[in-house]
Amino acid sequence: MPYPVAGQLAAAANVSPGAWVAFTPANGWTNIGGGVVTMQMRILPLTNEVEMLGGVAHASISGTSVFSATLGAAFLPASQQTRAVEKVVATNAFPSQTSGPYVVIPTTGNIQFQFLPAGTTQVEFAFTYSLDA
Repeated sequence: MPYPVAGQLAAAANVSPGAWVAFTPANGWTNIGGGVVTMQMRILPLTNEVEMLGGVAHASISGTSVFSATLGAAFLPASQQTRAVEKVVATNAFPSQTSGPYVVIPTTGNIQFQFLPAGTTQVEFAFTYSLDA
């Protein structure tokens, strides 16, 4: 992407966030609905990052679960990255573990939740990740 350099005027296309793009839940996950934002993402060209957010539901799951269809090439990071999730709704208390629930964004685009507590029924997330790190 062309970025402005010192002494150049910044064009809106180079600094404004891209349009939100919906992506489809997979493996039994669905958008929560009812006013909760659906899974979507957009490119932030100024920082070369992707902003991703959403709220998804599942009948009941624990551990690791791939929750997205493969992302398009424009949204794939150069290296695998890990981010915290915002909120987890589960029927059981969180187990004692060394790491809380988080989301992994691999270079393949099959985004997954890890360390979900038993009985997880909903996860909400909002994070950014670098495309070139």
